[in-house]
This record gives sequence, C-alpha cells and structure tokens, in this order.
Amino acid sequence: MMGTKVREFTTHTDISVEALVPSANCYRHLERTLDLAFVRDLVREHYAAGGRPGSDPVVFFTLQLILFFEGLRSERQLMSVVADRLSLRWYLGYDLDEAVVLATVAIRPAFLAIPGDECQEYAADGAGSQDR
Repeated sequence: MMGTKVREFTTHTDISVEALVPSANCYRHLERTLDLAFVRDLVREHYAAGGRPGSDPVVFFTLQLILFFEGLRSERQLMSVVADRLSLRWYLGYDLDEAVVLATVAIRPAFLAIPGDECQEYAADGAGSQDR
C-alpha cells in the first residue's frame, strides 16, 4: 500500500540555527578566520551621528561575499537563497524567525564612497585577517 506524507508543521521552541548548522560548514570556517569588523571603520564617516539606525554594513559586505561564493548572479537570487539556507542565515546572524531584508540598497552608497587606496591600506594592515 502506498503511503501519503501529510504536510503538517509544528512550531518548535527548542531549536536554534546554531544547533542546526554543522560544525564543519564552510561558512563556520569563514566566520572563524575572517574578521569583518574593519568594515564598520571603513564606512563609519558616511553615516549620520543621529537618527534611526541603518543596516549593519558588515551584513551588506557578508551578503556580497555570499553572492560571490555561491556563484549567484543577482541580489534577488541572493536573497532567495539566503532566506532558504540555514547556513547562510547563521553566517549573517539571522535567526529562524527574522525576516532577511535586502540591505544592499541602503548601504551601497557608503561603500561606493570609500576610496580604493583606503581599502588597500586596510588590507595591507591585515585588518580583515585578525585571529579570533
């Protein structure tokens, strides 16, 4: 006799993204080895001192890394994949119940304003390669 899988979903309260992403996942390795905190220093002067908090520039930069590593061709495709993959949610710091928002439109102008020599200066200082 053929069975039929009933699609029934239960709300679980004791599950976390942290527990669901395998310890050997490549994004866990990337998180351990690549400190992106320097990104905030690069763009800080392009943000207002007051007002409503904007999107985290590290999240934007991380989205661009994911776009590259996953071989995606558009931000729309990127956001679809991020919403679907637990490992990407974990890497970005989004929990299961958080909506992943397209932060790129709001942040891109700050990144475009960074002169190329500043980026090279940070790379030469090893700002992005500190051990954790």
